Amino acid sequence: MGDGDNNDANNGETCIQNIRCKSGCCRRDSSNCESYCTNKGSENDWCHTQTFLGLYNECPCLPDLTCVFPKNMKVFKITYGLCKKIVVKKKLTKRGFF
Repeated sequence: MGDGDNNDANNGETCIQNIRCKSGCCRRDSSNCESYCTNKGSENDWCHTQTFLGLYNECPCLPDLTCVFPKNMKVFKITYGLCKKIVVKKKLTKRGFF
């Protein structure tokens, strides 16, 4: 595989673990048993943050997005979130002189 790097599979190529993909996401196809490298989640895409045997059911979000889960999350059931851009309001700080 490649030049010694673990992560050398492109999107669309079959994979067995997240670390094998350039994108960092090896997603299990829900219609069959195969897994493919794919992009991380864009805004409003389904997302999940946990892996099962080194694979995602849904990829985590891109770095500038957050996987937001529903508030009525049930225990012992896989719950998926949506990738959202979280805007953090910065507090104005008073600058003091020493």
